[in-house]
Amino acid sequence: MNLMNNEHFYEKIKFFPLVLIIWWVVPSIHRLYMMVYREDIFILAAIHVFCESSYGFANMMLYALNPKVKKIIEKKIRGLFSKEEKKMIEDNTLDLNSANTEDLNSDNSYRKVNN
Repeated sequence: MNLMNNEHFYEKIKFFPLVLIIWWVVPSIHRLYMMVYREDIFILAAIHVFCESSYGFANMMLYALNPKVKKIIEKKIRGLFSKEEKKMIEDNTLDLNSANTEDLNSDNSYRKVNN
């Protein structure tokens, strides 16, 4: 039973080390180049900055692609809509681009801010 849990665990995290290696190759090359030649290459430095700053985003996307997390996110998003809107979403008849101006006009806080 413990072996099955380990296999499941490794299956879930197998891409995280790959992202780590891919995202830190260029910064490592850049640092080594600067140590050896004592000069900087702009494009290498720019890619270095991009890789360092987007590493967290890459991990977040990898985590969000997990099927269990997808289901949780989907349930939370579906909970934001009313029953009528949920039915319209399922039927593909909900127009998310149109704004309901009656709600804006009846909202007193909206009038106070704009007046």
